[in-house]
Amino acid sequence: MTWRNALAFRQVAEQRSFVRAAAASGVSQPALSKRVAQLERQLRASLLFRTTRRVELTDAGEIVFGAVCDMERLWSTALQTLGTLKTAPARLLPSPPTVAGRTAADASHPSHRDARTARSSTGPARTGRPGIIDLEEARTVLVVATEGVLGPA
Repeated sequence: MTWRNALAFRQVAEQRSFVRAAAASGVSQPALSKRVAQLERQLRASLLFRTTRRVELTDAGEIVFGAVCDMERLWSTALQTLGTLKTAPARLLPSPPTVAGRTAADASHPSHRDARTARSSTGPARTGRPGIIDLEEARTVLVVATEGVLGPA
């Protein structure tokens, strides 16, 4: 289902006429009729009872009309919400650990311990102990105690 076909169907359903819907949407009547027919083929359902003077919704048409109106409201709400965002997208910035951060982490997570490693010019420093790797070269790494998981630390 394309959104353009769904909106064409909504216009016809609201106007109860292909001619009036075409005039209201600025699309030719044959183009509008083609879009609705494509939607009906895609859904494998007849959405409209067509007469020479009027268009009525079938049961399937009522369901699809409600769904299209709901989708349009949701899309409008999403656009309004996006418009109210005043800040740029958030991104993570790397920063070295601070004494305050280490102290807070130690206080709130006693099972963690600090592992300070020497700067390595060959890549991530390895401490030689299970579970302790300095991925930022000489930055502090808080490590979950590994006793019982990987063996004694």
